[in-house]
Amino acid sequence: MKKERHQLKKFQSIFKPKEKKLSFYEQYEFFDSLSKIARTSFNLVDSLDLILQNDKKFVTGIKNDISGGKSMCEALQNTNKFSQTSYAVVTVGEETGRLDIAFERLADYFKIADETKNKVKKAFAYPSVLILAIFALICYINFSFIPSVATMYQGSDVQLPAITHILMGVSAFTTKYFLQATVLFITLVFIIFLLVNLRLENKNLQDINLPIISDLANSYSYAYVLWTYYLLISSGIDILRATDLLIEQIKSKSIKLKLNKFYGSVKEGNSIKEAIDNLDLKQNKISYFLDIGEKTGTMEESLKMLSDIYFKELTDKISKITKLLEPALVFIIAVTIGFVVIFVILPLISANFSSIQ
Repeated sequence: MKKERHQLKKFQSIFKPKEKKLSFYEQYEFFDSLSKIARTSFNLVDSLDLILQNDKKFVTGIKNDISGGKSMCEALQNTNKFSQTSYAVVTVGEETGRLDIAFERLADYFKIADETKNKVKKAFAYPSVLILAIFALICYINFSFIPSVATMYQGSDVQLPAITHILMGVSAFTTKYFLQATVLFITLVFIIFLLVNLRLENKNLQDINLPIISDLANSYSYAYVLWTYYLLISSGIDILRATDLLIEQIKSKSIKLKLNKFYGSVKEGNSIKEAIDNLDLKQNKISYFLDIGEKTGTMEESLKMLSDIYFKELTDKISKITKLLEPALVFIIAVTIGFVVIFVILPLISANFSSIQ
């Protein structure tokens, strides 16, 4: 019974509208504006007035909370539009009296996050267009080309291959029952969407063990975690609190487990290198650079260097994958056209040639 209730809640959660957080770019824009204004003679409330002029409606609530005596962190939390990382960095900024630095670091953090996200989108834009082109080509062949060719075979005694009969049968059926076929297709897509959502709930791409996708997701996760550690530690937050914050906001179960294990190991008194080695990450450079950072007191620089390395690695992998995808998709288009030529057009040409002889 409990299992059935749990499944029902999972099913309902798919359709439940989620609280919309600010995008990376919106958070970058917000904190960048605050960091620039914070360096001037304007106080915080006046700074928010300037941002309000750019149609940032949620800022009204922040301004009212601060005017009512609440801290900047409390005001941000009440909007429910920011991450735990933002709250932690702003809290440290308030405690140290350096909110301008906190805003600047958050602006840099979200700027890089937004740039990385855009790189991924741009890299897969052309392959996405090719996939749509393949789908459009198949639709054209099925609903227009094959029916027009089929009329040429009517009344003839041409012996057609079995595959040709199947193609024409599918085309005739889907053309005649176009509405029903469309509804069936949409229903199947919807069912697959539901099953995938139920199956992958609370999982990230690196948890689903798809070779290429998981590899990309792992590179992104390493870059994201290291960059977040850099932001938090450079803001004055200790390693345990930084790890705790990451555990709260990371969605991937596998990364959560590793972070929990790392947290426990450091709390027991182990060095950062020992704690990382216990995770069996198979990422020697992480252990190497953080060991140097811990021993020389340059942890911030080591974290930034590592995050830069993994962001570059992610960009390189995306570039390689798209270079492989493009010719592969063009090949699929060529194979589709060739398949139609062999099993639809060639029998017709052969029949005409035979009749001439």
